[in-house]
Parts: sequence; C-alpha cells; structure tokens
Amino acid sequence: MDSFEVVPLPPGHFGDGSKSAWPKEQYWKQTDDRLYRQKLATMWMQKSGKLVRGEQYILDRLPDGYALLKRPRFSAPDIWDKFVYGHPSGACFNSPNQFFPHFYWPPGPKSVTVPMQSSRGRPLKNPKALPPRRPTDTEGTPDVFREAITKLKRLGEVDEPIHEHQSMDWRAGNKPIRENIVRLGLQGSYVPRVGEVVLWMPQLDGELRYDDSTGVYRVFSVKANRFMNIPKWRAGTIGQAPDKDPVVLADLIQPTSKEWAVNYSGFRVETFPDPNSDEKSSSLQYAYIHIHLIRPFYSWPIWLMNVPEKDWHSSIKYAMTVMSSFSLVDKYHFSGEWPDASVDCRGMFLGPEMIIAGDAVRLKPAGASLDTDLPSVTDVMVIDRIQFKLISCIDDAQSPLLAEKHQVRVRGKVYTLSPVRAYHELGEYGPPPLSRHEVINAFQQTSMTEYGPWYRAHKIGTLVEVSQDMIIGRCYEPSAMELVFGKTALNFDLAGMLASRDWARRADNRLHDDQHWFWADYRTQALGIDTLNGEDVGRYSDARNCKMWKAVLNILDGTASKGDYDAAKLPRRAGRPLSTTKDKSQFAEIGKMSTLVTRALHIDTSANVSSNEDVDNTTSSEDEGGDMAMAIDYRNKPLGGGSNGDNGNSDTQVNFSVSLPIRVDSVSPQKIKRPRLS
Repeated sequence: MDSFEVVPLPPGHFGDGSKSAWPKEQYWKQTDDRLYRQKLATMWMQKSGKLVRGEQYILDRLPDGYALLKRPRFSAPDIWDKFVYGHPSGACFNSPNQFFPHFYWPPGPKSVTVPMQSSRGRPLKNPKALPPRRPTDTEGTPDVFREAITKLKRLGEVDEPIHEHQSMDWRAGNKPIRENIVRLGLQGSYVPRVGEVVLWMPQLDGELRYDDSTGVYRVFSVKANRFMNIPKWRAGTIGQAPDKDPVVLADLIQPTSKEWAVNYSGFRVETFPDPNSDEKSSSLQYAYIHIHLIRPFYSWPIWLMNVPEKDWHSSIKYAMTVMSSFSLVDKYHFSGEWPDASVDCRGMFLGPEMIIAGDAVRLKPAGASLDTDLPSVTDVMVIDRIQFKLISCIDDAQSPLLAEKHQVRVRGKVYTLSPVRAYHELGEYGPPPLSRHEVINAFQQTSMTEYGPWYRAHKIGTLVEVSQDMIIGRCYEPSAMELVFGKTALNFDLAGMLASRDWARRADNRLHDDQHWFWADYRTQALGIDTLNGEDVGRYSDARNCKMWKAVLNILDGTASKGDYDAAKLPRRAGRPLSTTKDKSQFAEIGKMSTLVTRALHIDTSANVSSNEDVDNTTSSEDEGGDMAMAIDYRNKPLGGGSNGDNGNSDTQVNFSVSLPIRVDSVSPQKIKRPRLS
C-alpha cells in the first residue's frame, strides 16, 4: 500500500448500495477487491483531471453496500467468476470498466453534492428509479414465481398455469417429464423409478432365504443344499429404468425371458456416494441388474438384520444421510388470494422414493417413534394433489424468500384397515366396509382387497391434507409384497423410515440444528450427487452454458439479435459460402428439348396445357430458380415410342424410373407449359 496513493471515499459516497441485494446462495464468497479499487481510483482521477503520471491510486474501500463476490463457474468449477453486487435492482457488474460509469461523480472524490451518473452519462435524481428489471435467478433465468407473487399483490387474486419459456430446463424437460409421469401411473407401484434410492446387490448366485440358525438373510445354494454367504448389500441410485421389456410380477423372484439384454430390460443402479464430501467417485461403480436384486431402501432393517454395522457397505449410511430431504417435480399451476398462494405439483421426491398424483401412500401412525413400540400402519392415502403453499407472500425482489412461511401439503382420500378409525355418521353403530367394486375404483393398484376390508376414514366428498412428514412411502400391490416379504403388512419399513430420518437429521451437514427437512430445488441436489448415468449434472455440467442457451431460445422465439447467433454456437457449413446467383438453365422450357430427348422420355411437347387444367403460377422461395425433380415412371413401355404418333419399332422392354431435373424460370414461370406424360 506504500506505493499507492489512497483515495478516500466520503461517508455515504452514494446511497443506493445495499447488502440485501447480494446473492444468498452458499457458494457465493466475498473476495479480495484490491484490483477493482485500483482501477476505479485510476479512472476516477483521470476523469476528474487529477491524474499524475507515474502515480498509482487505490480507493480505501468500495462504495457502501457494494462488494466483490465470486462463485465457481458452472461449466468449470475450478474457475471462479467475480461480480460486484449491491445495486438495489439486483443487477451485477462483471468488470471495473462496467462498474465505473455507475460509480463516477464528475467533480471528484471530495464532493458529495453532485448526483450520481448513470451508465449513459445522464444524472439520476434517484438511483432507485432505474428501469425495473425482471427478477432472475443466479443464472439469469426469469423467476416466474417472484413475478407471480408481484402479480398476485397487484390483482389480489391469480389462478393461472406456470410457463417458463425463457428457461432451457423447462423448455427441454417439460414435455418428457409429463409423459414420464403418465407412464409411471400405468406401471406397478413396486417398480423402482428413475432417481429413487434403493437397496441392491450386484449379483445373487442362488436364492435369498432367512437362516433361522443365525437370524440373517443369506444366499441359499439349491445345488449344494446349504446356506452360503451374506449378500453384499449396498445403496444406490436408479439411473435408468427398463426401456424395452416391461417388468412383470414374476421378475421379483427370477428374471423372466427377455428379448433384450439387461442393459435394456433391467435397471442401471449407481452406488451412492458421500453427500457430505466432494469425493463422488463411488457413483462410477454401477451395474445393470434386474428387479429381483433390488429392494425398497427403507426395508434395510429386514435384510441387514443381525449383520454388524462394521460389515455394512459405506453407501448405506451415505444414503441414510439424505433421507430427510425432498424436492418437488413439475410445478405447473399457481393460484391464490393475497397474501397467500399455492403452487400445484405433479409429483415429489420424498426421501428415497418418488410419489405422484394418483399414487397410494402409507401414512405414519400418530405418535410413532423409535423410543416406543411401533404401532400398526393402517391408513393409506390416494393422492389427489401435491401443493407447495406460500403463507404471507413477500413482494420484495431482494428477499431470498418467497413467503414468510413455506409448507408442502399432500391432499387426497384416506382409507383405513381399522374399523375403529373408520368414519361413521352420528348415531351409526359401525360403518360397513367398502365393496369390491368400490375398492377397485378407489385404488389404481390391483388386488388391494387382499390386504383386508377397507373403510373410509372421512366423510364422502371431502379430502384429507397431510404434511410430507406423515408419508412413509408408496403402498405396493399385495401380490408383490407376498413375493418379496412373504406377507402383506403395511408397516414393513416403518422402523427403517424412522431410523433413516433420525440419522439424516444428525448427519446431513446441510441441515441446521433446528431443521428437520432439506428443501432441494431438484433431485440431484437433494441427493448431493454430481453425476448420473455417467454425465455431469447440475452446476457441474459442462453442457450447462446459460449464455448459449439463452441465445438459442431467442433464436427459436424469433427475438434474436446479431450477438445471439454468435453466442448460440450453431454449427455452420465449412468452406466458401454458396453463391446466391444461379445461371439460367438451358432447359428452362420443355419445348426447347431435342426430339431425341422427348421421344426417349415419351413427352409430347406439341400439346399445350388444356384450358380446364389449373396452372399454378405461384412460386415459393425454395422453388424460385431451383431444381425440381420430376419422377417419370416407364414400366413395361417400349423404348423410343412417343405420343405424337411415332411408335417405336424396338421390342425392348424397360422397367425403371427417371428423375428428371427441370429448371424453372423464376422471372416468368407462367410461360412454362406443363408436359403431358404418355
């Protein structure tokens, strides 16, 4: 600092800077602003005419409320990008040169009475009167939820679908996600879904049986007629589901005959990495397996019964660490009356599983805890709607929150196996169970009557609303339960769910002491993984070039500027560009053909177009001056014959089609006579 002349900024240099405008994400870090202060001071002294050649200048600080922040580049995390934040609009400056017009005061560093200059040199009477900017996220994508809240406050009531046309994620994934959700509703609930966490083993040489002598599930060899080793269970993420051969119920015991190999007819499962560490190499350990090697993750207490924890694969506890996290899927509708609002979603990832509207999910009994004997699970909800509720919305673009309180609520019809919990009218002694026809209409799953008699848990025409904490997981078909667990109990994984969530709330570094759930924006963030199916995901993806994506969307929407075509990195044809000037064809008119050609092709050029034939005088931009291919079929016709009376003498028969290029005169296409084919 001794070689620099320090230029002090007066207190309250200009008062528009605000720390509340800084980004709130955890990956933003404040960094050394020395270079910025040097360049700003030098440009300031030069602009005010006080620059002394050979002197070096530096500001004592950046203006109040402004700071230089850095974040890892999404496409290259080893590179850190720096920005100046603090402007009340939320905008940032990515260089000293860009920040200086906003910073500059003409009279010099000692005056505080002259208004601040705008980026175009015009004085601003009030810095906060800058043209309003659309609220955006850290990638520059418009925040449609913040805009919806602003609209809700202005109108008082809003009920409209959600469209994110300027989001490449939404444009590319909206339709496939909806199609996938429809397919999920048509398959069995016991089939694992992409993105779910499961318990799996790489192989099984025999049958999985319970060994009464040791109290452990082991591999039983039918040939040797004895128990072998303990399966090598591990936790993993479903990266791919069967694409060709569908999964059938018999596959739960042994894979049925498949037309396709396991990489098409099976599941790709990747070993789960440590969510609290940057080391994610274990996710590169994957296998393609059939469903008989997969179990629901919450059922780990059954399959690892009496197996010492030191013998567990490390991925199992890694997966337990994220069991108290969730993320919403396909937020498609916004509605509300100020100040409250709700966002409808088609699904959500909750702990290890994905649930969607229409699924039947098992509900946790009231008071269920690991410290007491676990009660029976009797209640099942058929989901009608999944909502993200915003209580007391905040209409402030600088606020990191959308509302003062956020909550997720799952709404649907509840049915119970317990007559005691069944709904009955006042004075009614005992409600009758649902008929077989009513059970079929109530559940999407088949054979639900095998669980026992079902009762309504509430009045007809009403719905029940629960939080995500009350949901254990999907309710599987009774036949699938019999094949995998040997019984049709609804509480087979209640202990595993409670233990996993308790472990997560103590082990997940992303949760504070007073937090019970980690709210993630997307599934890979909830799982804390960097790769899936061998591809980088999230902000680590090399393909995540937001500037290029924005340019591509502008081109698709017809609003592109000249710079967008460069930023879009569209592939272009190599070499010298084609000439736009085309020579006039020597065959612009059919009548100019030689007699030899016309006879060989059986074209009668002496006949004009009849008056009752329509002549198309319109030409498109593709046809003007271009080549048109006219296919002429000459099957079983004598070569050399013509329609003008010159019958060919040759008895040679030909069977071929000729593609005749015909040049069209773009100047006067109406003069062309249509050839008549014989």
